[in-house]
Amino acid sequence: MRRLLLGSLLVSAVPCSDLAQAPIPTDPVGIVREYVAAQNRGDVDHMLTLVADPAEIHFGLSNPSPTGGVASENHSQLRARFTRIVKSLPNARTEVLEVISNGSVVVTKEHTTGLPGDGSDTGVAMYRVRSGKIDLLWLVSSLSGS
Repeated sequence: MRRLLLGSLLVSAVPCSDLAQAPIPTDPVGIVREYVAAQNRGDVDHMLTLVADPAEIHFGLSNPSPTGGVASENHSQLRARFTRIVKSLPNARTEVLEVISNGSVVVTKEHTTGLPGDGSDTGVAMYRVRSGKIDLLWLVSSLSGS
């Protein structure tokens, strides 16, 4: 599970200026896809433009609903977390395999490669998008045992 989180928050750097002309999507699925693309580039600044301040992050299925066991983080905390992950897993890439959406909720099946020891992981991520920002991220990995 930790590996999916790490994989879902990553990657190698491409200058932010390469994306300056691209408009940010306004629909929840577009915002989630843009977030995953920013992770894959290691573009922490762009990731933060897509995330609410603060945002809730949940790990695994140990809580019966996405509102239990909340880890709420502000942008300063998220910047530190995302930066650590990008530096520690520079080869990780996440591919969105499937998408289901209903209003503000987007659920994805994601496959992450480039994890330590040539590892990979497949898991599920649930995003809630409100006012054009991801304010909830709930990650469940095949490695979590949840």
